[in-house]
Amino acid sequence: MKIIDNFITDEEAKIITNYIFDNEQTVKDMGPDMYNGTSPDSLTGRWQEYNWLSSEVCGSILIPKLSKVLPNLYIRLWANIFRQGEGILAHHHDDVGRTSGNLYLSGPENSKTHYARSGPVNNKIGTLTLFDSRHVHWVEPNPTVTPRISMAFDTMEYYPDDRTFIPLGTHDD
Repeated sequence: MKIIDNFITDEEAKIITNYIFDNEQTVKDMGPDMYNGTSPDSLTGRWQEYNWLSSEVCGSILIPKLSKVLPNLYIRLWANIFRQGEGILAHHHDDVGRTSGNLYLSGPENSKTHYARSGPVNNKIGTLTLFDSRHVHWVEPNPTVTPRISMAFDTMEYYPDDRTFIPLGTHDD
């Protein structure tokens, strides 16, 4: 696991957070919630529907930074909004051992993401956590009225047959 504090600035986090709120319903309208580990009708459950990096707002901020940390990979990035009482059950992203990540954007003080074997990580605005996709992790239900906003992603080393992955860095293929 690797934690990168100040991966994005507070201002960049605010811009992305506002964009997520403004486009939440549009993304939800793209398809059904396909994940049972969160609340019904969750934004997280649309993780296969839309790559937030394809937007000018998110892409212009995040692609150059992610390309430096994860060059020559393909990435699918989705947004999470956990309102009061919402969290995500323990899960992992696949059995292959690719790089996955969490970017914390906004939320209550003392928010944590829990990682099996590693313990909880205190979330700080603008912090990126990279981890092996097999690493089990979860978020306890949000006890506050302040929504917890983050983005999560998976990477691949080759172009998958999936329209929601986009390239980072430079690719020769």
